[in-house]
Amino acid sequence: MRRALQRAAYGTALLCLAALVALSGNSSKHRSEPSAPLPTYDASAFRDADSAVAAAFAIPDDLRLLAPTDLCGNLHAAWNRDWQRVIGALTLLLNQAARCEGAESPRLLLYPAYYNYGVALERRGDLPAALEAYRRALIVQPHGIEAAQALRRHNAPVPLQAETCTAEEIAAAQLPEYVPQGKGDFVRLESGRFVADGAPFVVRGVNYYPARAPWRRFLTESDLKIVARELDLLAAAGVNTIRIFAWHAALFQCIGNGIVPRPEGFARLDGTIRLAAERNMRVLLTLNDLPDLLVRPLYTDSEIADAQSLFIVTRYRTEPAILAFDLRNEGDIDYVRGYARASDVIAWLNQLAPRIRAAAPNHLITAGWNEGSLATERAVDFLSFHHWRSAENLRARIHALRAVSRKPILLQELGYSARATNPSALAEQARKLEAALQVAEDADLLGWLLWTAFDFPTDATCVPPACPSADSAEHHFGLWTANYVPKPAVQVLERLARRQPSPSKR
Repeated sequence: MRRALQRAAYGTALLCLAALVALSGNSSKHRSEPSAPLPTYDASAFRDADSAVAAAFAIPDDLRLLAPTDLCGNLHAAWNRDWQRVIGALTLLLNQAARCEGAESPRLLLYPAYYNYGVALERRGDLPAALEAYRRALIVQPHGIEAAQALRRHNAPVPLQAETCTAEEIAAAQLPEYVPQGKGDFVRLESGRFVADGAPFVVRGVNYYPARAPWRRFLTESDLKIVARELDLLAAAGVNTIRIFAWHAALFQCIGNGIVPRPEGFARLDGTIRLAAERNMRVLLTLNDLPDLLVRPLYTDSEIADAQSLFIVTRYRTEPAILAFDLRNEGDIDYVRGYARASDVIAWLNQLAPRIRAAAPNHLITAGWNEGSLATERAVDFLSFHHWRSAENLRARIHALRAVSRKPILLQELGYSARATNPSALAEQARKLEAALQVAEDADLLGWLLWTAFDFPTDATCVPPACPSADSAEHHFGLWTANYVPKPAVQVLERLARRQPSPSKR
C-alpha cells in the first residue's frame, strides 16, 4: 500500500490541546529504521536510585491536595510548558480514578506526557532522566514506537511490562454481542471464482478510509454518520466491496490483563461493517495493520497480537458481509526493507492461518502482499497483490503468477495519484486506471480494489503538534477529493463496476 502517510493521523485531544499518542506503524514508503536486538528491561520497579532522576519525576507538592477539577486546570495550563507538572497531575487523576471533561483518560495521556518530557530533558542535556522518561512512557504504552526508538538511539534497555487495568476498567470494557448484518450467503470459492448467493461475484471495490479519518484516525475518530454518507457515494458508483483495516492498538487495551477490548474502537468497526452490509457491500477486513515491529515484534513475539486477531475473527465469524480476512497488509515490505526476516514473516503467516480458519470456518483467508504474493500461497485461499506500475507490467505480473500457482488472484490495491488542481494529471489518472482495470478484467481475476476512495487532507494525516502534514502525492490517490468532488477516474470506476460477471476466460 502506498502509505507514506501511515505513520500519521492519531492524536488525542486534551481540552483543545492535541497530544501525541503515536504507536508503531507500517508503511510501504515511510518506515521507522529497521529494528535491532534490544536489551530487555525489568519494569517491576523504576530506576529512581539516582536522586537527581527521582527529583525529576517527583509530584509537585502543591498538586497533592487539589481536587480533580483543579488538577484538570493545572494540566491544561502546564501542557507543553511543564511536563513534570503534567505528569504529576495525570498521576493523581489516575490514582483517584478521575478524568478531565472532554479529555482522554489519564492513562492514555501519560504516554505523550512522558515521551515529550523525555525529549525536553534530552534537549536540556539531562540524559539519565530523559531515558527514564522514555522507559516510563513505554510502561504505560508498551507499543510506543517513538519512546522505543529514543531508547534504542542511546542503546538503552526497553521495558517490557504489559499495561494493566483495574477490575472496574475491565468491567467497563465489555462489548455488546455482535449481530450479523449481511443478508446473503458467505462468499465461497468455486472453480477458481468467487460465488455469492449462487452466482459469480467479481470484486469491484475500493480500499476505504473516511476522507477525514485515515490511518489511525479510522478507529479512533471516525464519525459513523460521515461513514454512511461516504458509503452511499461509493454504492452509487457501483462499488460492491470495501477493504478496511484493523489497528489492534485502537481496538484493545490492558494487554497485561489478556484480551480487553476498547468499546469505542469496536463500535466504529462494528458500525462500518454494518453500514457496508446495509448497502449490500462485502468487506475485506485486514488484520494486523500498523503492528508493533520493534518492542514486541509481530513475527517473533506474536502471542498477544495473535490472540487479538482471533478475538476479532471470532467476533465476526457469523457475519456473511465479510468476504475474507486479510492476515497482514504488505508483510513482504517488512522483510524487503529489513524490519524482519522473510523466514519469520512466512512462518508467522503459516502458523496463524489455520487458527484463523478454525475460528471462522465460513470465511476465506488471504494476505495482501505488495510484490511477492507467491510467498503466501501455503497460508491463503487466494493470492492478493498490489500494483503501482503500468497496465502492461500488470499483465506480465498476472501471467508470471499464473505460471507458478493455481491459486486464484485478487488485485487488492491499484492506484495513481492526481491533484484535483491539475487537469492533465486528472486525465492521466483516469487513463492509467482504465488501462490497468481493463487488463484485470480481461485476465478474469477475482476482482480489483482501487487505492483509494478519497483524497486525504493534510490536517487529517498529521500527528499533533506537527500539523498539517507536508503535502505530497500520497494525499491525492483518491477517486474523489476530500470534499467529495468526483475526479474523472470516478467515471472509469462507474463504467467497469457495473459490468456483469462474464463466463470465465481462463
